[in-house]
Amino acid sequence: MINFLILIIYSFITYSLFKKRNKYTISFIFSLFWFGNIVFSNFFFSGYKLSIELYLLLLGSSLFIFLGEFFSLNSKVLKVPKSTQESFYSFRKLRAKKIFLIIFFLAFLYPIFNLMNNGISLSRLFSLQGLLSANNELAVARYSGEIKRTLIAQIFLIFVYLLPLFSGVYFFLARKRKLLFLSLLPSLIVLLTQNTKLVFIACVLILVSSFLVTNLVFERRLPKFKKKVYISALTFVFLFYSLFIFSFAARMGALNQSAVRSANYKMSSYVAHVPALDIWLLENIETVDREYELGVKTFFGVFNTLGIVKREVGIFTDFHYFKSNGRIYGTNIYTIYRYLIQDFGILGSILFLFCLGFIFGKIRSLSVHFPNLALSVLSALVFFVLNSYLSSIFAYMSFILSFSLLLFLTKFLSIKKITQTK
Repeated sequence: MINFLILIIYSFITYSLFKKRNKYTISFIFSLFWFGNIVFSNFFFSGYKLSIELYLLLLGSSLFIFLGEFFSLNSKVLKVPKSTQESFYSFRKLRAKKIFLIIFFLAFLYPIFNLMNNGISLSRLFSLQGLLSANNELAVARYSGEIKRTLIAQIFLIFVYLLPLFSGVYFFLARKRKLLFLSLLPSLIVLLTQNTKLVFIACVLILVSSFLVTNLVFERRLPKFKKKVYISALTFVFLFYSLFIFSFAARMGALNQSAVRSANYKMSSYVAHVPALDIWLLENIETVDREYELGVKTFFGVFNTLGIVKREVGIFTDFHYFKSNGRIYGTNIYTIYRYLIQDFGILGSILFLFCLGFIFGKIRSLSVHFPNLALSVLSALVFFVLNSYLSSIFAYMSFILSFSLLLFLTKFLSIKKITQTK
């Protein structure tokens, strides 16, 4: 009953932030995202009851990220343009096209080099059976820890993430829909040939983050979507589900009912992060504040680059299992909260989110004078929230470098806003 009341309060907060979404944007995105996570968890795992401690943690997080944004946001600077005004943008079109094509080419080299480094001939990909067997070989190698990773392939991975990040800005300026599809093509090739779904999911979330933030920086509000956009989104979800089933068929080496059942079961496991976090939190709630790692987990990519810690396959290797509706689920994904709690404790995690909201509000207030900085930083923070179901984006240097490169690339576009009265 108490959990239900907290959920009602949470839904009220989310709805209130929805009404103010153009002002308190990161607070709205965070609250909506985690409210959705709770709803999906209760839907898929109705036999598992989430603890009151988890509900309070999420509620407190939403409150403090809002307070951070509230105290730092300069509302006077962020007045939304009147509806009688129409905005146009001048930018270096030829330069933008060249940058896009260069990133696109470099991003495409990532799946090619990865396949070649692991002894997969490209000619095998031109037949369905060859594609399935290549997927299976790479999946076995990855889970056994025998996958070969080279520095040059990791460099190309940066451009796989940079492509949708840059395309979100480019699409806003040029309004060419093909940019959206082309920006996801390299990561889609990775999904189809190497059975790596998280790269594709990350690219979709990066594209969404970039497009939302570009609207926020230049139009000072989130975009308004037409009905056909929602239809396209549903179509995309269906296509993604089809690709998801195909990836499992590829892993198993055959497309049959067993592959479909395995895919559906795995799909449920992908939202098992909320119960897993709940179990881990209850088991460690009395000990998490005794010793802090002070950012090593959350900023693992930075500490690894500096040589302070060594990169391992999977930051968390321990699995937690739970039962719901007669089936057992297990995962080693504990969301961003395990990173934050092990680094800063429970109270420190909430204060970290307060700082995140504060930085978002402050940078957004400065976006009028420093749009390139705002595009890079705000996109990173929105992606941090959208990726928080999985991990910290700062645990991976490929993410950090892609957002850093965006800061320099947008400067070459010379973007200028031109406002006219309708």
